Amino acid sequence: PWDQALDMLLKMNALGMIRQGNIVWVDTLQNIAKQQDEEARAKDSRAKAEPIVTRVFYIRNLNATEVHTSLRQNLSPRGTMTVSAASNALIISDTESKLEVLRQLLDGVDLEVPQVQIEARIVQADTTYTRSLGVQWGIQNVNQLGGASGTSAFKTGTTGPFGAQVSDFLINLPANPGLPSVPGAGFSIGKTDGAMLDVRLSAGELLGLTKVIAAPKITTLDKRDAKIAQGESIPFQTTSLQGTQTTFVDANLELNVTPQITSRDPKEIGKQILMKVRATRNAVGARSNPAGPSIDRREATTQVLVRDGETMVIGGVFVDTQSNNVAGIPYLSRIPVLGWLFKSKTENVSKQELLIFLTPTIVRSTT
Repeated sequence: PWDQALDMLLKMNALGMIRQGNIVWVDTLQNIAKQQDEEARAKDSRAKAEPIVTRVFYIRNLNATEVHTSLRQNLSPRGTMTVSAASNALIISDTESKLEVLRQLLDGVDLEVPQVQIEARIVQADTTYTRSLGVQWGIQNVNQLGGASGTSAFKTGTTGPFGAQVSDFLINLPANPGLPSVPGAGFSIGKTDGAMLDVRLSAGELLGLTKVIAAPKITTLDKRDAKIAQGESIPFQTTSLQGTQTTFVDANLELNVTPQITSRDPKEIGKQILMKVRATRNAVGARSNPAGPSIDRREATTQVLVRDGETMVIGGVFVDTQSNNVAGIPYLSRIPVLGWLFKSKTENVSKQELLIFLTPTIVRSTT
């Protein structure tokens, strides 16, 4: 090609060239360097002669201080940039050409931060009913956590009504009876399709097998923490030289969730959300001492990648309920010793499981 031949001739004769549109200027390297220096000095002189203009740029979605840190390096030597914290704005003084460059940078940086709505459903279910949801851990995909971090990959599948297995289970929340017990384990984590979840939970409530004890919703910004807590504060009294004081200890189920949308492309369908979840379960322990009741603490930390609208689930939190019922003939049942001939005592112990369903949904802008 002619351009390669021209380059070879220029190098052989210590010449250089300058392209201006369709015109090629050929000259000695010394003259070309001199011309480029003159053009640079002329450009610098024009920049110094250009008047300084001051404008205010209002930041809509970000913190003005953070934007100031990232943009100040683009100022000219004569430019200045200050932050107005009260109005979340940048006051920039620079040449007109520099202000236009900064405006374009701001338009590309100051984008609307998306929001994620997190719907949590805390369900207390009979241990036999959890299998009717089509949830069953296999030994290949179990991941029980107790004060540890981890994620799992699960097989997909479906089940028939109330536990009849059609194919591989989607996920199984209780621990597999064939697995050895893990000290400190208390949570199982996975994900499932939530399309029919509400229908099946409602059916379980009609049969008395499940009870939705809480269904909070919370909306947070992308990459911002959200906290959901469900429980109670237990009072206990302590005695000291200052007297008797009442102190409260929290026994609750706490969820800390940080969603992160993996893509900002508005045209993408089925966006994925990285869910960083920390689940903590505090319950009153069996031991008690003058300093107060002991608290059994179980914690799991995990990261799960789910699609917009998909449901992740945390299980393995078991609740034991014990009830004592006494039935008898009035008056006769109160006779010491002989009263047992006229009354009966029944003790019932039931074991239920707390299932935590988390469904993140990207909030669509109405504008």
